[in-house]
Amino acid sequence: MEEKLDQLLTTVNLKRLLQGKQIGERPPWREKFGAKGRSRIFAAIDRLKSMGSLTVEARLDAYGSGYASFGDVFVYPRDGSTTTDLSGGHRTIRGIRIYLAINAPVAAYGASSVGRHARGGSSSFLGPDALYGITEDLRRTEHHVREALASSGFLLLPRSLAERPLPFEAELRTNLGEPPYRVFDALFHWFD
Repeated sequence: MEEKLDQLLTTVNLKRLLQGKQIGERPPWREKFGAKGRSRIFAAIDRLKSMGSLTVEARLDAYGSGYASFGDVFVYPRDGSTTTDLSGGHRTIRGIRIYLAINAPVAAYGASSVGRHARGGSSSFLGPDALYGITEDLRRTEHHVREALASSGFLLLPRSLAERPLPFEAELRTNLGEPPYRVFDALFHWFD
């Protein structure tokens, strides 16, 4: 798989990603799947939702008024085993955050948590250093994530490749990373 990603994530293609252009033979956002006409991203989300043991929260709205080069999906066990109720109506939910690139058939995921309370909440972003560090209590969820991504045609970005510096100096508007930018930043960036 890493060899396939090395062939996909060439210098030319990394520059195309930074310009918001699609790479790869089949666009993950616009590709049609079967009679339902679902894209690869929606196919992955639908697959996760079909596994009745998971709660799936998908955010595909580009984080408000800005631009995101990825869909953000947070999944966690439906049984509440990773949910902690705190005082004052606060709740913490541990799960797996998945980034689905919109311009490449590439995904990445890592452990994450969200905080919730009556007036809102908080969540964290993924970075290359946080990829794939899944705790034992989320292993079954991770198995479902990997299965859904593979069946939807996504390639997983290995941490070693995610951390690799871009082979050129890049200008990138993003709230998620800082120069020197890495391969992860070319695939998964957001600005408001």
